[in-house]
Amino acid sequence: MKSLNRFKHLKANSLLESVTAITIISSCLLIATLIYVNVIRYNSSLAYLEAKQKIQDLIHSNQSDKYENSEYRYENYAISKVVDIDKKKGLVYFTWGINTGNNKYTLKTIDVYEEEK
Repeated sequence: MKSLNRFKHLKANSLLESVTAITIISSCLLIATLIYVNVIRYNSSLAYLEAKQKIQDLIHSNQSDKYENSEYRYENYAISKVVDIDKKKGLVYFTWGINTGNNKYTLKTIDVYEEEK
């Protein structure tokens, strides 16, 4: 009890405490708002994300028509592939088009050109 008696004369500064609390709450709201805006901005459709994954699968598969222009149709999206071969540099430029019905997206990739046997 004696240890509590020595704090008897300290008075709380309610204005300073209020400003500190408002600052902490404002910082939390700012961080939450930034996270929400980033989530809303990246809100891509499921069909687009599925198409991007399918493009990755097509890039890593060893198909016989790897260097030919192609079009792939699926239930919720369509993928078109345009191939440009630069034999001097030994590179292949792929342009992937994704059509999800409402939106169209374009992805570009570069690969090393390998002579077909």
